[in-house]
Amino acid sequence: GSRSSKTYSVIQLLVLLAQRKDKQEIVLVAATVPKIKKTILKDFIEIMGGSFDHKRFNKQDMLYTFENGSFFQFMSGDIPENFTGVKSHYVLLDEINTFRHGKQIYMQLENRNEICMFACFNPSSKFWITDYWDFETTEIIHSTYKDNPYLPQKLIDTLENRSKTDI
Repeated sequence: GSRSSKTYSVIQLLVLLAQRKDKQEIVLVAATVPKIKKTILKDFIEIMGGSFDHKRFNKQDMLYTFENGSFFQFMSGDIPENFTGVKSHYVLLDEINTFRHGKQIYMQLENRNEICMFACFNPSSKFWITDYWDFETTEIIHSTYKDNPYLPQKLIDTLENRSKTDI
């Protein structure tokens, strides 16, 4: 659900994996470049804290390379052709239900992913992704703002008031 720290928590995990194992190829996808900058890239820089090295970030390619050769490739989901042949160990698809070409991108990345894919979304309505899951190998983690102990009380109040008026 909203503000449950889905994306932030997955990026924390991916940073640890990248730091601990050499040459991990990690692809992080958001719907558009502005969305990348406002969400997954901003979260990544915050998570890295003082260890974020601006010299290791190629802004043009939106690629951050760790000292051990692992990298984070930030990609926009608005051009599905860009995902043909993209190889990865891990993938994060952030708010995949907002991608115009989500199904096509998911299938392209799944074909060349070696270890694990994460798909974060707010389940406001059913969409295509559940048709593609292999339920024997898929772990579904449902979270809400109540799972995030770091939310300010004002935001908690806003979310709870909204739930009373949502139809």
